Amino acid sequence: RRKKVSYKAPVPVLLTRYAAQNLYAPVRTVEGVPGIHPVNPHLPSRITTLYPSAPVTVSPVAGWGAAGRTVVALRVRNTSSQKIVLDPRELQGQFITATFQHRWLGAAGTPEDTTTLYLVTAGRAGEAFVREPSTAR
Repeated sequence: RRKKVSYKAPVPVLLTRYAAQNLYAPVRTVEGVPGIHPVNPHLPSRITTLYPSAPVTVSPVAGWGAAGRTVVALRVRNTSSQKIVLDPRELQGQFITATFQHRWLGAAGTPEDTTTLYLVTAGRAGEAFVREPSTAR
């Protein structure tokens, strides 16, 4: 029998913090959290249905899970020449939380044109997204 893990913060907060540390912090500073494990989010290489109102490309980076929740880190890149203010309320899908690493994206081709989005889902991440349109052969 596995011992039940109890957390001092809500699981979505722990997962988001863990994902951000794993992607951006020096390895020696990443806090181990019992029960958090890497997962394959089983997502397409480009996700077009997540943020259809913005001129961005979205692609999965990594995923982690714990306590029946999954966090997926997604790269969000501006494809336009305009600055974009990011709004999690415009995301399409069934998510518990959505956290952008930065609040806005600079114009395409600038160092600020890319950020990371952390989405926490119930269960498997792939089931929380709006299905991609099937491509005609």
